[in-house]
Amino acid sequence: MKQLVILAIAVSLLAGCAENRETEFKYRTDVNDWIAETMQDVYIWNNELRESANRFAEPDVYFENLIYASDKFSYITTGNEADSLSASYGIAYRTYSMKSESSRILAQITAVADNSPAYKAGLKRGLWVIAANDMKLNNNNVTFLDRGGELKLEVADSVYLDDSGNETWTATEAVTVGASEIFTEPALHMDTIYDTGNGKHSYVVLNNLNLTDNDMETLKKAFIASRECNRVILDLRTCDKGDMKQATAISSMIAPEQQKNQIFTIINHNGNNKDKDTVYTFSEQLSAYSINKDELFVLTSATTSGAAEAIINGLKPYMNVYIIGSGTAGKNVILDKINCPVNTMYTIHPAVAQICDKDNASLFPNGFAPDSTITERDLMPIYELGDTRESLLNAAFVFRPKSDEEQQQD
Repeated sequence: MKQLVILAIAVSLLAGCAENRETEFKYRTDVNDWIAETMQDVYIWNNELRESANRFAEPDVYFENLIYASDKFSYITTGNEADSLSASYGIAYRTYSMKSESSRILAQITAVADNSPAYKAGLKRGLWVIAANDMKLNNNNVTFLDRGGELKLEVADSVYLDDSGNETWTATEAVTVGASEIFTEPALHMDTIYDTGNGKHSYVVLNNLNLTDNDMETLKKAFIASRECNRVILDLRTCDKGDMKQATAISSMIAPEQQKNQIFTIINHNGNNKDKDTVYTFSEQLSAYSINKDELFVLTSATTSGAAEAIINGLKPYMNVYIIGSGTAGKNVILDKINCPVNTMYTIHPAVAQICDKDNASLFPNGFAPDSTITERDLMPIYELGDTRESLLNAAFVFRPKSDEEQQQD
């Protein structure tokens, strides 16, 4: 009898603890229950949601532990975090670890976004950042270059090794960059035609796929002019924004004209949302501006993602697409933005659809591997986009696709 009384007390205590925990963490569980329900409804990998996620954890931790283990792109933001992450100086860079000072790094600018604070300050691709805010750079403070208040930089044109093998650099210049901000970068960076001696080459650089009507008119003229060229080179190395409508419009002017009205891309949702599946076809109207080529040369980097990758994925069944540079991001999904009604502090950005080609194949979960790998490394100079010495552009001029016989031998 005594044992039964003890057991009953224990059960009562456990029930009380559970009830207290539900009350204590209600501000978390209400949000987390909404996250779980929403993700089960819209998430493309809803069958891969992890039940082991701790329902009592902070919502950001819960979300990360709930999503499919292989999902690299879904995320959650809190408060004004999304806006603060969107604000930046507009600088992309690569780091170089100094041999003469083991804890010190240098940063070389690989891209400056048009209309950004860095662009307004006069920074250019290829410059080296020697110091920021009067401090030497290291792995802990290099993120100073991403976002923040007014930024004071010490920059040099080039870095090289002296006779002793130590890093040294040309005369430095002080540059002040305004505080990071949310800015609109124009989609079309440049279009031009080169006569390199071995033929004419059309070169188009897209920063993103958010094209204006004026951008589209410029592209139409550029693609028509490219019909007289030996090669068309499309530079997507910094292209990580845009939607499928824009990707379809651009691809309609690239695909062979006879492919008009053919399927470019299929967007697939999970079983709960098949009514949202969308088929994009090459525009008959825009096909009139086709480059009329059976091959395309695309310059890429790890930044190339999403709709930009969809251009490659959607065109490959219809023409030879040669990739020059480095592997792409592998973002073969479309994200949604869903605000939490339970606590407006939280917003989730789940992958809700998958990008597929005309055969319903999503061929780039790990990104597209280049046909010709070109990397910018160590102290090699980086030239501005459009400079014929620039490594990826120069490689596109001379790249020789493998013959059918060579491909069979591989």
